[in-house]
Amino acid sequence: MTVFMVGAECPMRCVYCDLWQHTLDERTPEGALAAQLEVALARLDDRGWPLSDTRVKLYNASNFFEPRAVPDRDAMAIADRMRGARRVVVESHPGLLGQRCQRFAERLASGDTRLEVAMGLETAHPKALRQMRKGADLDDFAKAAQWLREREIALRIFLLVGVPFIDQGDQVAWLERSVERACALGAERIALIPTRATVPEMKALASAGAFEPPTLALVEQALEAAWSVVDGVSQDVMVSVDPWDLELLAAGVPDGARRIARLQQIAASRR
Repeated sequence: MTVFMVGAECPMRCVYCDLWQHTLDERTPEGALAAQLEVALARLDDRGWPLSDTRVKLYNASNFFEPRAVPDRDAMAIADRMRGARRVVVESHPGLLGQRCQRFAERLASGDTRLEVAMGLETAHPKALRQMRKGADLDDFAKAAQWLREREIALRIFLLVGVPFIDQGDQVAWLERSVERACALGAERIALIPTRATVPEMKALASAGAFEPPTLALVEQALEAAWSVVDGVSQDVMVSVDPWDLELLAAGVPDGARRIARLQQIAASRR
């Protein structure tokens, strides 16, 4: 189950990000997120779906461990309410992991619920990563991944398909290197996200030739390439394509609807 929660905007200013459109301009009011979660859980109860059989993704279009986005009181209330779930997934910038994350994980663990933290590595291309204003380099991700491993917190990595500042002919090769890096970090899951050109900065990069929006064919090629990489590693790593706005890639593409449905089915089976 994915719970879409409305809270404060992320303080980072990544060039490709359009998630701020789904956030508040001000600090998240205390109690708001806990109240939103109760609405979602009530729907779960209505369906007769036990929490103990459920993986829950808490999606706030920001960083879960940033206090402006998730007040401390809400974080602990959410952890208490989520105890007993199979797994709880939240998103965070690597620079925001610390005591708040550890307390949240420990509170969940008291109910035999494991925490999974999703981080947007985006690409292993160091120059492109810097140009995207991610606010973290590859070493920062390595340190964050080690911190999570030491606390037995699971890791999910997001990678972009169609990375700005990388030539189109090099996209798949760098995607493969990025998957290799994600595996080396200890990721249990890798989600490929087609880069969206919905914000002015991305449209400007496209006009300047620094970004080419991904095609459906590139997304499919990237997924096949990622599977080939993870087949060569020893740990069990699941790879899927994030289904957000996938249908936009199908416009005018032969058999596009069926191909999109295939990617969505893969995503649903590998969450």
